[in-house]
Amino acid sequence: MSIKPITDFLADRKAKLLKKKIKKTMSEQEQLQIQAEADNRFSLGVWLPDAARRAKQLSLVTHPSKFSHPGASRDCSMIATTDVISNGFLCGSSTNTKHDVLGNAAAIDVYKFLSIILEDEQTILEHLEQGTDLIRGAFKIPTASFEELQQGFLAIKQLSLKTSSKIKQVYFPVGDDNYHLLSLLTPSGVMFSLSEKIRKMFSLSEKIRKKQEHSEQGFKELYDLTVIGFGGEKPQNISVLNNDNAGVAYLLPSLPPQLQQKNVLVPKTDFFKNSLYWKDHFNTFHRLIATGYNNINIREDRDKVVNFIISQVIERMWAIRQLEAGWSQNQLYQQLPLAQKIWLDNFYHKQREEDEQWLTDIIDEFARWFMYAYKKNVKDSKLFGDEEFQHIKTLIQANQEGLK
Repeated sequence: MSIKPITDFLADRKAKLLKKKIKKTMSEQEQLQIQAEADNRFSLGVWLPDAARRAKQLSLVTHPSKFSHPGASRDCSMIATTDVISNGFLCGSSTNTKHDVLGNAAAIDVYKFLSIILEDEQTILEHLEQGTDLIRGAFKIPTASFEELQQGFLAIKQLSLKTSSKIKQVYFPVGDDNYHLLSLLTPSGVMFSLSEKIRKMFSLSEKIRKKQEHSEQGFKELYDLTVIGFGGEKPQNISVLNNDNAGVAYLLPSLPPQLQQKNVLVPKTDFFKNSLYWKDHFNTFHRLIATGYNNINIREDRDKVVNFIISQVIERMWAIRQLEAGWSQNQLYQQLPLAQKIWLDNFYHKQREEDEQWLTDIIDEFARWFMYAYKKNVKDSKLFGDEEFQHIKTLIQANQEGLK
């Protein structure tokens, strides 16, 4: 196995150290001394045992504790390991996100080393977990055994799984008056993966807007975002991913839907019984016919109430006709009479114009509903007889053009 990725990593670390320490004002001997010290420090035999000892200063996690409270112990974090599945929910099991790291910022180089991808597309950490022959060969040094190095590096995944009073907690009901006390932790990988996608979306949108030209691919906008920060001026004290993202994350709105009051009750079995309700108007109608008077003023006021109810029925009819044509074909409305489907559903628009038998049926059903609703809403309904029924039907027929 080629250990070039490993030697390249150490060479890069050494180069950065030399650039920082060697000054032009130094003598050649001083520079050679620093060079010799760096060569020794970043040799496999020296650097690997040192890094293995420092690995325990870090914790590899998926749900860091310090996003809840900077003072929470890193041992209160956890690693959630699940298979990636597509279940429609935004969670760790439905996303393939990076692990996060907590601990001493001075030991972050150990995590970066363990994250190096080798020639078989696996990381050094994955090789160490499996104890492969490849990693055994790469870690063959005289200063430490492979088992010592393996145990030291894998300490990065050791957590005590304890909670803390500084972590937000909630009692979750599990039935039979029992509860689990849950500690709420932030899935930082998911959070920053979302933030990364949002930033890329914003970057693309900004490029398209600056050009002020038509774009075939178009762009998207997100509104009502919340920007949340962690760690203040020291984001590295929270986690590696937090530091990589400058301590800033985006939160999408998590609000209940804004429901609009449904003014149109779509009838399932009968338009007149499912979609109409005007108790006050029937009480007014009753008071007029219960006066005992039969003069022109009473009759006109009575007919005004009836015509108002007819106009409201027509208005409700038009509201239902605004629905997508064919809505009554749904199994949910199979018990709705055919005459009412023709009347209310624009799917039957042509049939509505070619044959008006449905209109005769609707007028008759309307009149019967009026009598039914009156008797249901008024206690003393004996005043409504055949003569009143026929008069109501006549008024409805007079408005039949509005019902078409």
